[in-house]
Amino acid sequence: MLLDNILKVGNKLELSERYAVDGRVETKNYQSQIADIIDDENIEALMPVYEGRLIPLEKGSEFDAYISSGGILYNCKVLVTNRYKNGNIYLVCLRILTDIKKYQRREYYRFDIGTDFAFKPISNMESMVISKIGDEPESVATRPQLRAVTIDISGGGLKYVTTNRNAKGEIILVFFDIPTNTGLKKLKLQGRVLQSTMSMNRPGVYEERLEFFDVRRDDRDSIVKYIFEMERKRRQKQRGQ
Repeated sequence: MLLDNILKVGNKLELSERYAVDGRVETKNYQSQIADIIDDENIEALMPVYEGRLIPLEKGSEFDAYISSGGILYNCKVLVTNRYKNGNIYLVCLRILTDIKKYQRREYYRFDIGTDFAFKPISNMESMVISKIGDEPESVATRPQLRAVTIDISGGGLKYVTTNRNAKGEIILVFFDIPTNTGLKKLKLQGRVLQSTMSMNRPGVYEERLEFFDVRRDDRDSIVKYIFEMERKRRQKQRGQ
C-alpha cells in the first residue's frame, strides 16, 4: 500500500506516548503535521508541540501515530529515525513500522444539558497555528466572541443552538468552563462543524453539531469526568423525588 495513496502533506498527526508513573500508565499526546512523504516507509513531520512547547523527540523513540486524512482516522506505529532543522523549522523523520489501518473513534456518551458557551469562527491556517503554538494568534485573540447554548455535550463534541450560522466543515474555537475539584477549568477547544440546520420552530436560530479535534487528553478527561458527575447528581436527584 503506497503511503501517498493514503497520506497527504498537511495531514494532522498525533503521536501518542505511554509511560509508567507510580505504577500507573500515563499517556501524552503530541500534535504535529506531515511535512513530506519521503518514500513508502518514511515521512517527515513538524517537530510536535505539547502544551504550547516544542518537544524534541529522541531518536529511536517509538510512538502510536494517529493521522487524519480525507475525513478518516488512521493508526500505525512509528519510529523516530532522525531530527533536524531546516531554516527556522524543526522537523522529525518517522519510519512506519506497522500497516496503516483505519482507526475507529471511541463513541462518547452524550449528556443532555443546556449551558452557555462562546466561540469564534477560525480559518484552516489559524487552526494550524493554534495546534502548533497551543494558543490563539493575535488575529483570533482580538476577534469578538459569539454566543451559543449547548443541547448536549460529550467527550467527542457538542450539539448546540446559535443565531450565528456556521457552515458544515467550518472550524470554530470553543470556549467554556468545566467545574473541577479545584475550581473552574477554562477550556479552549477546536471543533469542526458536522451539521447545521435551521430550527423549524425558532426563526433565525440554527441547530448545529461539531466534533472536537486536536484535544489534549487531560482536557477530554475533564469533560468526561464532568459529564459523569452531572449524570450522577441527576440520578441522585431523581431517586430523591
